Amino acid sequence: MATLDDLNLLRTFVRIAEAGSISAAARSMHTTQPTLSRQLQQLESLLDAPLVQRDTRSMSLTAAGQRLLVDAREILDHVQAVTLRANGEHAAPRGHLRVVTTIDMGQYHVAPLLARLRDQCPQLTAEMHVTNRPVKFVEEGFDCGVLVGAITDDRLVAKRLLENPRVLVAAPALVKKLGIPEKPGDLEAWPWVGLLGAHFLIDNSVPFTNGCKTETLSFDAALRLDGVTSMRAAVLAGAGVAVLPLFSVREAVAAGTLQLILHDWIIPPVEFHAVYLASSFVPAKVRAFVDLCVQEMPGRFDDVGSERTG
Repeated sequence: MATLDDLNLLRTFVRIAEAGSISAAARSMHTTQPTLSRQLQQLESLLDAPLVQRDTRSMSLTAAGQRLLVDAREILDHVQAVTLRANGEHAAPRGHLRVVTTIDMGQYHVAPLLARLRDQCPQLTAEMHVTNRPVKFVEEGFDCGVLVGAITDDRLVAKRLLENPRVLVAAPALVKKLGIPEKPGDLEAWPWVGLLGAHFLIDNSVPFTNGCKTETLSFDAALRLDGVTSMRAAVLAGAGVAVLPLFSVREAVAAGTLQLILHDWIIPPVEFHAVYLASSFVPAKVRAFVDLCVQEMPGRFDDVGSERTG
């Protein structure tokens, strides 16, 4: 890719991929669907490879299209940076940012940070995808994200943000009915609420540590839900006991509508990381997001540790 026409073809391809269809891209770009179809065909001919798969209802990227999307974004970011430097401007964050995170981390923490980022960088637009399933970060075309647990994709750079404390909670009425447990084994007969499709939390067992003593409790969840907020609502309603992030239940614990169970026993926390694609050139928009996460995210959790015994 060397000419301005080639770069324009790449821009068109990225817009089509991000919009999810040629018709949606045409509307956002204020152009016609035949024009974009023609440009896409021209790019496919130039690369001698099909980039999208089409049927009557949907469009998806081929393997070549997924690879090109990653490369095209990097090329266009490079071009933008070179242009800014040539014009004597600072490489201010601009363009469109695609962020991915887990459902409840997004709702509680990443969305407010994106609002802060937009306030600081008005030339930047962003979208946030939330999911509790394993993410194919590169293939799905994300620029950056906040993910939990070990990062095993060596194509990514991961910056550790914080440890997320987790606690065991139940509704006071359920505790009164079943009795206060003194050790993990006392919970074997209790109903459990679990996370549906969990990829970062322990699916059907919980390790507890008390000093030098460690016990692992296995369970079959009576109810599984897709998200911490839904789990908390079910536990509040007395559906069972659950392991939940401390930040999500601290207000309910303080209000007495949820009760900490086995608070002398420690459940291992999980780590959150800001992640982005490893590259010799990191776009300004990605740097701005990651820097803000590093600066602000730990502070959003500073007050939770003291609530374990509250």
